[in-house]
Amino acid sequence: MNKEGQEKSRLRCHDSENLSTKEAPLMSKWAAFIEKTESKIAGLDNPWKHWQTVLAYLPGGMVLVDANLQVVEVNDDFCQSFCNLKAEEIRGRLLMEFHQGEERKRLENIINSISSGTVRGPEYFRKKIGEHIYWCSIRPVFQDNSFTGLVMNSMDVTELEMERQKAEILASTDCLTGLLNRRAFMDRFFIELQRSMRNKEPLSVIITDIDAFKAINDHYGHQVGDVVLQAFATALKNSCRPYDHVGRYGGEEFIVCLPATDKSEAVKVTERLRNSINELVVVLPNTSPPETLTIHASFGIAVAETEEDREIDRLIKQADQAMYCAKKAGGNGVVLGSEKLERL
Repeated sequence: MNKEGQEKSRLRCHDSENLSTKEAPLMSKWAAFIEKTESKIAGLDNPWKHWQTVLAYLPGGMVLVDANLQVVEVNDDFCQSFCNLKAEEIRGRLLMEFHQGEERKRLENIINSISSGTVRGPEYFRKKIGEHIYWCSIRPVFQDNSFTGLVMNSMDVTELEMERQKAEILASTDCLTGLLNRRAFMDRFFIELQRSMRNKEPLSVIITDIDAFKAINDHYGHQVGDVVLQAFATALKNSCRPYDHVGRYGGEEFIVCLPATDKSEAVKVTERLRNSINELVVVLPNTSPPETLTIHASFGIAVAETEEDREIDRLIKQADQAMYCAKKAGGNGVVLGSEKLERL
């Protein structure tokens, strides 16, 4: 395979595993190093002998496998991280003995593709051992165009994976309330809307706004305003069902997606939310003796029950208009959005 073909193979493998932006360049450099080392050693009379020297200096787990898929050589990192055995206890055993279940099936498919010549570039897979996540690559070794074995190396990417997960959470979470931010909510909302279309199920959305929030901010200051927003968000989240999606839409406005929920059930859920807010007592910070504040909110509902209803912009606009009708009627109420708005 020429250089261009090898690079395409590498990119294909990376894309198929959805590498993170931090993992991709790291593994690309690692694979390039292994490829360069392999090409030099493959041309020697006894490639396995020279690999033993290389293994002692390489970071990460490394294992060499012959054409019969038996382990020829391993380094200390592989022994410690993968199986907690000594090298002499691993040599001569089949590589498959160290993999189980779905992971083993995936590895068998990779090796079959490599040994048959279908794939000549590196293949990648993830392996989890306890709390640790490893990123593994398998590369074939050829001599005179004959398959002579495999080189498998692994790197512990647990910290990278944790950083990636933290970054995903930060990117999707409103930093003040801990709810979904607007972008993340809209992503979830779109997915639920598509699911409701496939399953021919209703879907409802609620938009709610804290009544007289500007007056609270003006009178008590933004610090108290933030405390109110946090308390409101917590009460909203705790009163929703486990499968509902709750987000901060902007300012003091919040939005809730109710999957598989028709009009009557949406009204019940919304009334429960309204009652939980009415019962909420916010303790003001830095007050002695402690001062408290009660708050109320206005709610608007929109329901998608037909194909024509299943447009995100239309649903949100309908719920928003219903919420403002509730607010104009004095607040602390629920309005069902429809062609003719109905106060409940």
